[in-house]
Amino acid sequence: MIASAVATGDLHRVHRGVFARPGTHPLLIAAARHGGSPACVTAASIRGLWVLDPAGVHVLMGTDGHVLRSHLDCTCVEHWDGPRLERGRMLNIAECLPQIAHCQGAEAFFVSLESALALHRLHPSQVMAMAAALPPAVRRILPLARTDSGSGTESLFFLRMRRHRLPMTSQPAHPAGGRSDFRIGERLLIEIDSEAHHGGTVQRRRDLERDAAAALCGFETLRFDYAQVRGDWDMVEQVVLAKVAAGDHRWR
Repeated sequence: MIASAVATGDLHRVHRGVFARPGTHPLLIAAARHGGSPACVTAASIRGLWVLDPAGVHVLMGTDGHVLRSHLDCTCVEHWDGPRLERGRMLNIAECLPQIAHCQGAEAFFVSLESALALHRLHPSQVMAMAAALPPAVRRILPLARTDSGSGTESLFFLRMRRHRLPMTSQPAHPAGGRSDFRIGERLLIEIDSEAHHGGTVQRRRDLERDAAAALCGFETLRFDYAQVRGDWDMVEQVVLAKVAAGDHRWR
């Protein structure tokens, strides 16, 4: 029956004794080919969370796992912590987040944590329950996590700017309707643009119209995209701080 299903395409052979149905997530298959199950940012990505750096396949091997010979020359990132999961089960969100903290650091953890909260995939009580499993530096940022983040780039901006102790409001009402990403003080709006939603000409015009409408109401808007927040943070930070320093008292 199995051979027939493979022949007809109803099953796909991953390796000896392991088969996948059509439509199975490719990262799940990649982890199985290595000899384990998805871990860390790979598990978080499959679960639908934002991840800061999804490069590579992270594989949970457990304490007694072994790498399959057919996958020895791969670039998978192995995780040997924790028990080997029973076949067919993958780490849940509360299990993979601490792995991200230890493997990828505080920023990657915070991005995925806020994603889980925004998507209602994690209850705030679960956040505090995982505190003991986190490095001390990561544990300290748990109280900062919000439930209304609109993207991983917003989460990264928020976490990095928090150290300046600016009066920053998340998801404030926009004078032209809808919401802004952040407001600093009373009059400085921050918008974090994604390529997917702000890359076209029509959307660019709408953004400019919203910024103009905000200016008529006495607000000023700064816009940054993922590449700037992720790869040119010094510039982003300097621009925001310079604008705050040059602004009137309402921005501070």
